[in-house]
Amino acid sequence: VERYENIHIDYINSLTEIIKELLSPQTSAVKEGMLQWFASSIAGNVYRNTKGPVPDVGNSSDAFCCNLVEVLLNICEPFTQLNNESFKKKIEPQYFFYKRRYKTEYDTIFKTRDKPKLDPNIKFTAVPEYYFTCLDMIHYGLIPIVNHSVMIRRHISEVEEKKAQAGGNPLLLAKINQILNTLQNVRAVYDLILYSSVLIKKAQMRFALHLSMMLEWGSYNPAVWLAYIQQ
Repeated sequence: VERYENIHIDYINSLTEIIKELLSPQTSAVKEGMLQWFASSIAGNVYRNTKGPVPDVGNSSDAFCCNLVEVLLNICEPFTQLNNESFKKKIEPQYFFYKRRYKTEYDTIFKTRDKPKLDPNIKFTAVPEYYFTCLDMIHYGLIPIVNHSVMIRRHISEVEEKKAQAGGNPLLLAKINQILNTLQNVRAVYDLILYSSVLIKKAQMRFALHLSMMLEWGSYNPAVWLAYIQQ
């Protein structure tokens, strides 16, 4: 398992270096194309995270979405440190409302009393663009993959129950074992990627940073909240 995990990590690292080169300032035209491609990859996969029936609109594979999430996590790694104040100041929440390259029908509409008014010519750094792109790809890409993994585990349990009830029918047992073997192989692939120590660590850092940023953006005051809930 460790061998295959290392192969995957090497692949993602190589892919990240290629993407970083395409995003470098020296290739501005190519960089713009890459950013548009990121946006299309998100907007084209919003149906993956729906609770109801998923429309047949050509959603990307779990493998594609997982690879893209890992690449974006790598790109965002310099500013996913909770104590990196210089980068945190560059993660402007206004970017999310005003400058995103894509809109989807599943976007949450935020109601704010004091919606910030921005200069239409305002210039953002690349940091918020990568930050929110990664956040959305986790939502539309990674979370559905975790859900698929859970579904596969449930399916395996259901097949194992049918096997226990199959009795001594050799043909039925052979068919069930074949299905079970296929499902277990699929589960092994999901487990190998999803529960990689590297991916888990980076995702945890990403969520910890975003939680702290949300508290900061919302001017969270523990004393005020405690007084409110004790009323």
